[in-house]
Amino acid sequence: LVGYKSQEPSLKDEMIFSSLEGKYRVKSDSHRVLAIQSEDSADSRVDIEDGELFIKKYISLFNEKAVHFKLSNKSDGFEVYELLDQKGLVVDRLQLDIDAAGKLTQLKVL
Repeated sequence: LVGYKSQEPSLKDEMIFSSLEGKYRVKSDSHRVLAIQSEDSADSRVDIEDGELFIKKYISLFNEKAVHFKLSNKSDGFEVYELLDQKGLVVDRLQLDIDAAGKLTQLKVL
């Protein structure tokens, strides 16, 4: 009997299968995640209690230069965050769309 050591899941895998419970379609290129979109009805969406905690945990997946972020716009149904590099310069913007029940419908790099 031969045993194999399994590989630790990547941060991207953790986001897709743990935080998002495998319920979202993820669009990415070789460097980063570009969009996350709900495929099903509201019943199968994941509750995102705090968009800031989600971004903080997975910020490097959206832009490898980003180390900080700030909320730049919030309205009913969406939040926009600026991703900042070490110098405080904006390197990207993310929009989280959330339904009335507080569940993530989509996230996209703007």
